[in-house]
Amino acid sequence: MKNPMFYLLWVCSATGLVLAYYKFLGRQWVPAVLLLVISASVILMSVWLLQFLNKWEVPLIADQSLTSTGAWIGQITMQVSGQTLGEPLRWAVGCLMGALFLSQYPDTLWKSWLSYSAALLLTIAVIVMLLLVMTQKFIRIVADSNGIEVRSEVRNVASKTDSKVAWRDVGSVKMIDYYINSATQYQRNRPDSFEKTLLVFFDRQGKELLSLDDPLAPPHAYQRFLEAIPAWTKLTIQKERVVKKL
Repeated sequence: MKNPMFYLLWVCSATGLVLAYYKFLGRQWVPAVLLLVISASVILMSVWLLQFLNKWEVPLIADQSLTSTGAWIGQITMQVSGQTLGEPLRWAVGCLMGALFLSQYPDTLWKSWLSYSAALLLTIAVIVMLLLVMTQKFIRIVADSNGIEVRSEVRNVASKTDSKVAWRDVGSVKMIDYYINSATQYQRNRPDSFEKTLLVFFDRQGKELLSLDDPLAPPHAYQRFLEAIPAWTKLTIQKERVVKKL
C-alpha cells in the first residue's frame, strides 16, 4: 500500500525524534519526553496500519495464460485508481505537525501546560484518524469470462456486491471522454476542459449497465482487462467524446 501521506508521517515523526534528542541534551525534560512519545507512537501505529492494509492489496492475476480466442483465463482483479486512504491520512499529518510544533514551542499558547495538553490531544487525533482508515469503503472490481462484478468492502467486514453484469447482456462498450465547455459569449474560442474518462457498458437497447473510471489499478491488470473485453464480449471498445455545457 503506497501512499505519500505515510512518508510524510514518517518524516514528521523522524523530525520529532531529532527534536527530542536536542531537548534531552538541553535538559528540557517535559518537551523531550512529549516529542519522543508523540513520534514513537505515530511511527509504531502507522507501521502496524501499513502491515494491516497490505493484506488488502489487489492480488496479481492468478492465471495469465490465453485461450485460443485471446481471452484471459481466470479472474482479473482491479480497484479504482485514485482509491487512496484519503482524507483521514491528510488530517493525521496535519495534527501531527501541530502536535510537534506545540511541543517544540510551548509558549505558543497562553501557558506551556496548555500547549502540552493541546499537543497530546492532537496526538490522540492522529491515532483516531489512522484508525478511521481501517473503516473506509474499498471498491474492488472482479472480471472473468462470465462477466464483471463491482464489490464494496469494508476492512474486516464481508464484501457486498454493488453491481454485476454478465457479458451476454452487453450490447456495446464505450470509452467516453467527458469535457466541460465553460466558454461565454465573450470567450467563444476558449478550449474545452477535460473532466474525466469512463469505460461504460451498455445493453442492446442502449441503456447503461455499468460505468468504471479510467484507468483502473493496478495498470497491468487493467491493460489485460481491456485486452480481454473484445474476446469476452465479441465487441470492440468504441471511442466517444462528450462535451457538457456549463
